[in-house]
Amino acid sequence: MQTMSYSLAGESLAQFDNAATAIVARGEVDAWRSDGFSLNWNEVSGNARRYHYLAIDGGQWVAGDVLTAVNTANFAETGVGFQPVGALFVSHDRAESTANTPNADDQWSMGAATSASTQRAHCITDEDAALDSDVGTSVQHAAVYCNLNLNSVTEGVMSLVSFDADGFTLVMDDADSNPLFVWYLAIAGTVKYDVILVIWDKTTDSVRATIGSCLGVTTTGADVQCLVSSVASQTIASNEVVRIRILHSTGVGTVSIEYDDGDATGDSRITLPIPELPEIAIPILGTLLVVAAGRRWFPRRRGVSRAPRTPD
Repeated sequence: MQTMSYSLAGESLAQFDNAATAIVARGEVDAWRSDGFSLNWNEVSGNARRYHYLAIDGGQWVAGDVLTAVNTANFAETGVGFQPVGALFVSHDRAESTANTPNADDQWSMGAATSASTQRAHCITDEDAALDSDVGTSVQHAAVYCNLNLNSVTEGVMSLVSFDADGFTLVMDDADSNPLFVWYLAIAGTVKYDVILVIWDKTTDSVRATIGSCLGVTTTGADVQCLVSSVASQTIASNEVVRIRILHSTGVGTVSIEYDDGDATGDSRITLPIPELPEIAIPILGTLLVVAAGRRWFPRRRGVSRAPRTPD
């Protein structure tokens, strides 16, 4: 029975030949597009194959890789760009493959975690060139990775210690004899924001009264509405204005706003990023458009832009 495995950073898919002795096609996602994605093929075969994929709209996702440790000290993965709320870990229980070179024997580990107290892993082995099928399997109920050798003996177990502000911390409960390749998919929480309508006293530079609010909003795009019913009658003094306060209410993603210029020709396309400030106050100028922007790979610090003041 022929079995093999392959795992390489920078590639998204690989195809084995029918005899399970060689790699005949390799490709990578090279661009995200408005209606899908495109692939760059590093190698193609003469036979077409059908690949299944799962495409997810929105959110923040980071794909990366780590090496397991040969000791039981905690080690951290940083540079993710946000604090994950979950992560998927996948390995073929060996060092990273050489490009276009398969590894004999099928070994595989998949694990996931949503917290240090909620994590699971499953690993299998399937020996290559065995006269009779020789397989093994293991399930770990407090780990994200396990390494099962061809004798069905567990050689390594890795668990999540914590999700951190810029990544996560791992530990080997059972250390590997050599550092092995594990790729991961880190997942951020949902971007939420609060919309609060207030009467603003320009003399004291403070809120005089709150008109209403929409809390925990996740809707993004053009003409997002905040509907407030049963608002009591309010008298606006000459030194007061009505303002909308936008509060980025979650620790993930970024929130930006766009002004509509009030006619039928479309938006003004002036974007005001809100990267670090807990809240800003802006005047109502026509329809307010709110866009929650979750950048996928390399979040970049933005400067602070302030909204224009309403003419007195």
